Amino acid sequence: MDEIKIEKKEVKKEKPKFWKRRVGILGKQIPVVVLLLVAVGGLGSASLLLYFGTITTTANVQQAVTLLGSPTHTIPEAAPGGESFCYLHKLDNKASVDIDVGFNIGCSKDQSPDNCGGITETIYTVPETRTLILEDKNSAWIARTGTSPKAELTFDPVNPTFKGTLTIDGLSGDYALIYYPDQADRFDPLKWNGEGGIVIKKFTTTGGHDVISLDEEIGINLPKSTDWNVNPIPDYCDLHNGFDNYTHCKGAKLWIVPTSDLTGGNSLPLIDWDPAAWLFETDLIVYSDCNETPQGYTVDMEKSALSVTTLTTKSRDKTPMLVCYDFDVAIEPGTYVITTGIKPQ
Repeated sequence: MDEIKIEKKEVKKEKPKFWKRRVGILGKQIPVVVLLLVAVGGLGSASLLLYFGTITTTANVQQAVTLLGSPTHTIPEAAPGGESFCYLHKLDNKASVDIDVGFNIGCSKDQSPDNCGGITETIYTVPETRTLILEDKNSAWIARTGTSPKAELTFDPVNPTFKGTLTIDGLSGDYALIYYPDQADRFDPLKWNGEGGIVIKKFTTTGGHDVISLDEEIGINLPKSTDWNVNPIPDYCDLHNGFDNYTHCKGAKLWIVPTSDLTGGNSLPLIDWDPAAWLFETDLIVYSDCNETPQGYTVDMEKSALSVTTLTTKSRDKTPMLVCYDFDVAIEPGTYVITTGIKPQ
């Protein structure tokens, strides 16, 4: 019997299309097309949500530092060269942090830009208030500190009026706060009376604890230029005169005297020498009313008045500064306009 031969043909298996393939995930076969649909669906959802919400804030921002007082001054007409004029300003810091400020100074002459070489502008720091203790003194001119009677004066060293508070303990009667200028030969028995001085304030005390408010128009700077205590080398510091050891070597003397020792007006001389009934200075002071009567501020007499190129304004505080203009004796005549810009430092 003839053999019948059967030839086997190899049947080639075709791979399934990509989208029909399956992928094993966690022991299960998942069609690729399903995974694609899930992925595309996820991408579609992400593109729809841009953010969950918005916050809108409106802020009305103000300057952190502002200038208090008039920004414009007119120096008296026909001011001669060689004069100095000063004005008090205050910087108001409204911020919760200290802020440094600087200054930008410019000048023009007769409406034309000019470097104004004959004018020097200087800015000084000045204390907001000054404190002076007045005591009775013994025969050696030593203050009886801590005893009654005594007084404490707080005042603004630069202000249009002599403004402050006088607190007195242990005086009873009619008294006055006076400015007592010295003469070069002040120990001469005929020149002790303080001629040229002024009465700053008259008041009545009860013998207890008296508080007197001061806001007096005195019309001059203290000390006057004729006061010997403006002398370059007065002897009130470092025990030069044997008994005084004041903080300020130069300045004005303020005393409290009974009104019965006055002539009756608002000026000295004194008519009686009665030191046992008086309260004397324990330091020398400087006061300028240059905001109203610009006679100059003798800065070299005040250790705390320092020239500055920058100034730190304290947070939530008002910082005083003194702006002074010095005119050279040889300055060319004309109309000068000086501007001072206050800028963030």
